[in-house]
Amino acid sequence: MSQLWQLYRMNQLDTEKDKKTIEKDKLMKPDQLEKECKELEKELEEFDEKKKKLHLKMKKSELETDGVVNHRKKLEKKIYDGKTKNPKELLNWQLEIEHLKKKQEEKEDLILEMMEKMESIEEHKEDNKQLIKEKEKEIKTANRSYKSELKRLESEMSDMEANKEKIAKTVEENLLKKYEQLRRIMKDHMAVAKIKGEICGGCFTNLPDSMIKQVQAHHLVTCNNCMRILYWEDKKEDTKEDKKKRKKKS
Repeated sequence: MSQLWQLYRMNQLDTEKDKKTIEKDKLMKPDQLEKECKELEKELEEFDEKKKKLHLKMKKSELETDGVVNHRKKLEKKIYDGKTKNPKELLNWQLEIEHLKKKQEEKEDLILEMMEKMESIEEHKEDNKQLIKEKEKEIKTANRSYKSELKRLESEMSDMEANKEKIAKTVEENLLKKYEQLRRIMKDHMAVAKIKGEICGGCFTNLPDSMIKQVQAHHLVTCNNCMRILYWEDKKEDTKEDKKKRKKKS
């Protein structure tokens, strides 16, 4: 097989490896899911803190309510025990009892409101716990998928690199240096361009017949326009893989 053919095969492997590298870089890590899960866990902690504060507030309101009820009962006892005959004092107590009843109702309404808030917080907590469980399942699935895809791509890239190294051993050192230099220069990293009819497969400019004949004679020729190494496909140099690909297409 000609040196140009070997360079072309190396270029195909490098191109495929570049595609695999892009595919690898685009693999979705479960970072976003983990972030969402942490946010839910943080909300869960905030719910616990709210519940704790609300519980303390409820206890305080319950003690205050008990105080109001006890004070009202004492006044009612004074009114109905018959010991006090002073109408003015009895009237003041009755007015105070009415005020205490109203205050008691307000306190009880407040406690009821806080109890409803506690129930709402508890419901949100349970919802969050369920969401966290679901996110954790999603993260496990995403992790498995990510690791599986990463392993597949790295294995394929490793095989490509091994094949390239195997081919590189058959190529002259000066050609390898020129090839690697062109790969670094080219934006698409394509160092070898296959001639298609009379056109350079790299920059699509027309090539003179004399240049094509030189390439067909296995001479090292570069495109005057894009500077890529030119290659003419010789059907005799097809690999088994290329023949299989053509069979599949047909």
